[in-house]
Amino acid sequence: NASQVGMAINIHKTVQMCINVNNQISNDNLVVNGQPIAIVDDFKYLGSYIGSTNKDIEARIGLTWSAFAKLKPILTSPKPTVKFKMCLFKAACTSILLYGCEAWVLTQALTAKLDKFARKCYRIMLGICQAETHMTNTDLYRMADEHPISEMIRERQLQFTGHCLRMPKDEPANIYVIYQSKIRRSNRRGNPGLTYLDQISKYLSTDKTVRFSAEEIANYAKDKQLWNLSIAVHKLPAR
Repeated sequence: NASQVGMAINIHKTVQMCINVNNQISNDNLVVNGQPIAIVDDFKYLGSYIGSTNKDIEARIGLTWSAFAKLKPILTSPKPTVKFKMCLFKAACTSILLYGCEAWVLTQALTAKLDKFARKCYRIMLGICQAETHMTNTDLYRMADEHPISEMIRERQLQFTGHCLRMPKDEPANIYVIYQSKIRRSNRRGNPGLTYLDQISKYLSTDKTVRFSAEEIANYAKDKQLWNLSIAVHKLPAR
């Protein structure tokens, strides 16, 4: 039907990725005009990698470095105030770094990597030589009047999740924002990896042993005022 109005699928620019399906289904190729569409583990869509948070973060850091380098003469100049530099960095660099971060599932290593990258940028902008000053991270954040990047990600993810969970129940965003597949890959070793649901649950509780279910999180999100309070400060919601 699409070909009747001049639309056609470009086989060379089209791929397919299977998520939350068993091996038998994932091995079935889609075919267009007798040509199979390649099966991939990851691909880029609207500037973000769909299948890998790690790969997406690597790309984001690289793009942010490029933007930072272009503005380096201004960001490292002694003339602008610290406030101006941080505002410019947020607008031109942080916006690139955190693009699509609402969907990231972060390990401790990735969280540390993002925070370390941001601190490195702050030190360059403020002319701080860490080898000479040995400035603590706390003092650096205070001097820059900033919070860790990981805290910004936490706030954005909670805002996004709460917004989706307050949508009508038949909305796809409401259904799948903290959806957890019942299918587990049999070829993986060790403990199952962190899920988005686990991450949101961790954000809502200061007790590491507590894990909230999707239903509990959805019910908690209905109270927008209480949910926004949990974004501003770490608070254990009533179960």
